[in-house]
Amino acid sequence: MRGYFIRILALLFVLGALAGCITIEQGVRPKFDRLEGLSLQQSVESDVIAALGKPTGKGFARFPDDPAHRTIWSYEYIKTTIPDVNTRILFVFFRDDHYDGYMWFSSNAVIGGTP
Repeated sequence: MRGYFIRILALLFVLGALAGCITIEQGVRPKFDRLEGLSLQQSVESDVIAALGKPTGKGFARFPDDPAHRTIWSYEYIKTTIPDVNTRILFVFFRDDHYDGYMWFSSNAVIGGTP
């Protein structure tokens, strides 16, 4: 009886996925509007955390026109509704432990607001 129940649940899951009824979300939508409250080279990491929350990733980068390294924080949000996958990624840059700007990407044509 248990095996029969598991097969029915699996079938319902597959049918729901094929019909596009299943939505999977990972991460938290980046709060682009809160970037306006940050000041270049004045806001510090704690200000960014207060505005955007804790980042989902951290790293470093160097740009061709400036050999100094920058710390990068990333905020990712992925929403999947079969067959669509929508991704939003916000990168926040720091130089000398101060906010130095941001860059964002979205797989959507419209992301629901202007960053």
